[in-house]
Amino acid sequence: MGLSQTELGRALGVTFQQVQKYERGTNRLSAAMLYRLTRVLDVPLGFFFDDLPDHIPLPAAAGSPPWRETLDMLRAYATIPDNRRHPVYALVRALAEK
Repeated sequence: MGLSQTELGRALGVTFQQVQKYERGTNRLSAAMLYRLTRVLDVPLGFFFDDLPDHIPLPAAAGSPPWRETLDMLRAYATIPDNRRHPVYALVRALAEK
């Protein structure tokens, strides 16, 4: 996209070292950071998932949701208007509490 790691980090509010960790996969991107990244790069969320195959073999943790369902939920969540997103987040967090 023509941005240096320093420029991208500045736009995201992180250091260029943090950008390097995201690129290498050392650190995971949160949904919030992924959303900010779409805004900074001016790309749709699907831009980051277009290359994914229909099935990604991942080791399933006990009780974890299926990968495809998780991606679908993330895509849907990203389309919720800002003023309605927090209550959805709060609901999911409350349902996940034990």
